[in-house]
Amino acid sequence: MRSFDQGPGVQSGYGGGGQVLGRFGPTDFNQSVQAAQNAAYGQATSRLDPQWQQAEQQQIAQLTAQGLGPNSQAYQTAMANFGRAKTDAYNQANFGAIQAGQDIQQQLFGQAAQQAGFANAAQAQQYGQNQQAAEFANQAAAQAYAQGQGAAGFYNQAAQADFQNRLAQGQFYNTAMGQHFGESLQAAQFQNAAQQQALQQQAYMQNQPINQEWDERLTRVSDKFRQIDEKIRGYRPVPVPVPAV
Repeated sequence: MRSFDQGPGVQSGYGGGGQVLGRFGPTDFNQSVQAAQNAAYGQATSRLDPQWQQAEQQQIAQLTAQGLGPNSQAYQTAMANFGRAKTDAYNQANFGAIQAGQDIQQQLFGQAAQQAGFANAAQAQQYGQNQQAAEFANQAAAQAYAQGQGAAGFYNQAAQADFQNRLAQGQFYNTAMGQHFGESLQAAQFQNAAQQQALQQQAYMQNQPINQEWDERLTRVSDKFRQIDEKIRGYRPVPVPVPAV
């Protein structure tokens, strides 16, 4: 029987596509947040400073025009109110700067999360592609195995059929030779019977006058039987070749 190429080995594993990110970073955005806050506060105070300087000058001029001096209660109350309003304005600018820092922190956090999600998506895609490649390779290996097995089976069937044909031919030849041997054996038996009969006739004829014509016929018949006997004695069966599978 003929064996066959079983094809490439089956893949039992494949590349995982990289490590999945369970966390992302850096998440320390303090420098960026502080920079955003300073920028927002600086922008606000760049407008507030000249405004409140001018407002303070106007407030002092107005109080002076009213005849109020710095030591008067009315002057001090007015300037205290003015100071609180100025503080509120700068506090509002500070709150705006803090909000700007929080906004930039949220933005940076979202970008980092998006990058981590993209990396995980790419790893998942690579994992799926590796899995598909392994499945395709295994399908190709299975197909190659089946084709090789089919080809080997077809060859073995053909070899078996050829063996059976040759065996049948050998059996037919042996049957024919056996038949020929049987016929030759019957001929030899017939010859022996004829010879026995001839001996009996010769014993009988010894006391009879010799008939020249019958003597010649018996001689010719004995020569033919002698040739048949020689063929039988020289017969050797021919062995039938058995094909190797």
